Order: sequence, then C-alpha cells, then structure tokens
Amino acid sequence: ERACKLFACDDSHYTCPDSGKCIAKTWLCDGIYDCEDKSDESPEVCTANGVDISTNVCGDNYQCIGSEICVPPHWMCDDWQDCPQNDDEEPAVCAGFNNTEGLTLTCGETATGDAYLGTDILF
Repeated sequence: ERACKLFACDDSHYTCPDSGKCIAKTWLCDGIYDCEDKSDESPEVCTANGVDISTNVCGDNYQCIGSEICVPPHWMCDDWQDCPQNDDEEPAVCAGFNNTEGLTLTCGETATGDAYLGTDILF
C-alpha cells in the first residue's frame, strides 16, 4: 500500500515526487517552485519534459530586474512588492501585464460597509 496512489496525474501534468501533487507542465522551469522538493525547477526534469531551460528562465512570468526571481502576471501591479527593486510595480513594466488573471472577484463592500478590492489572498 505504500506505493499505492489514489490519483494519477494526466499527461499534461507533472507529478511532484515528494507529495504526488499534480502541477501543469507549463509550470515546469518557470522560476517558481511548485513542488515542495523543488523538483519542478530541476534541469533534469525540464529537459525530460521538453523545456528548453536556456530560453525559459521565467516562462510566461516576469523576471525581476537583476534577479532570478519570477513573478506571475497576477502578482504584477498589485501594490505588493515581489521584486527586490520593486520593478513589478513600475507603471512602464506593468503595461504588459494583466494582474486580474484567474481572479473573479470585483469591488464590493464588507459587512461594515468598507470598500474592498480582491487581492492575491482571497478569503
């Protein structure tokens, strides 16, 4: 039973060896660790899954200036510094990114009547 898995990832996903978690293969080698053991950023895993690591440092994510940090598009221009030089919040950089990717919330009111705007952390 130790080797038994309840779920198997389909061909469009990578299985994290440490947890069995399925992540989209498009998330491989994008500069963001999605597996707890960080195997999704390993050069061997990238090569085995057809990802050219010489050209895919951050994939579709933004690479911070002077850093290897990769920022997903929905973290861009969200009034939260993700890059060491805060370049993920610069208007000139933000112009090419949509920070609402994957979010479905809109402005509304809290129980106290205060306005809120959806952010990276949704409750």
